[in-house]
Amino acid sequence: MKNITNEFLIKKALSAVNPKKSATGRLFGDVGAALVTDKGNIYCGTCFDTQEGNTLCAERSAMAAMITAGETKIKKIVAIWTNGEIIPPCGACREWLWQIDKDNWNTEVIIGKNKSITLKDLLPHHWHNLETKGKKLKIDIKELVHKINKEVFDEVNKRRNQS
Repeated sequence: MKNITNEFLIKKALSAVNPKKSATGRLFGDVGAALVTDKGNIYCGTCFDTQEGNTLCAERSAMAAMITAGETKIKKIVAIWTNGEIIPPCGACREWLWQIDKDNWNTEVIIGKNKSITLKDLLPHHWHNLETKGKKLKIDIKELVHKINKEVFDEVNKRRNQS
């Protein structure tokens, strides 16, 4: 894979920004995203936000273009607002990144002009964290039930004493 710099990818994301107003007056196209795959291909996307909350983030738009082209492994991704501010992906985009391909756990996510972090580091306590998956939680059920019962009992008594 050719070396794609963060600066170059940020410029590509900015080129995808194309703000418009929807029929209901909502702004869309004000966030652009760019990603580079393990094969060195770059895909861009822009956001679309509707009044009803049906949102397609720029990152997911770029991922959809990548999937359409038959690729799944993302090496690096960035999103940027129309004002040039780099923004980290939302929870849904982070989830898509991982679910598209398990190797994307190590995707470099650009979160600042000179700052990147892996998807794994953005989601350290996620349900699919590969480092903790399969480890059993040690919970003493009797102790947990006792604690909950005590909290409920204390709350009931507190309310009785207030009346």
